[in-house]
Amino acid sequence: MPEVDAMLIANLVAARAAIDAVLMRVTEEQQAAAQKAPEKPQETVLEEPVAPGTPESCGHQNRKELAVTFGATEHWICQDCGHEHIA
Repeated sequence: MPEVDAMLIANLVAARAAIDAVLMRVTEEQQAAAQKAPEKPQETVLEEPVAPGTPESCGHQNRKELAVTFGATEHWICQDCGHEHIA
């Protein structure tokens, strides 16, 4: 039985070495490809302006509280933009 364990360990070590060699080769190829490829200019993503009165632009200062639990507001509606918050 000890011979089988020794053979198994030897095979596992050989498999690990083969996997490490493949990973190193792939990493080197990727680095070489990255150095050869010309850099792409950064693309600028323009965000659409947010219209006034929408939930994204509203500060929700004029809230109507609908449910308060343990001192925290769980449910409210903004009177300005109509956003409804439910926690």
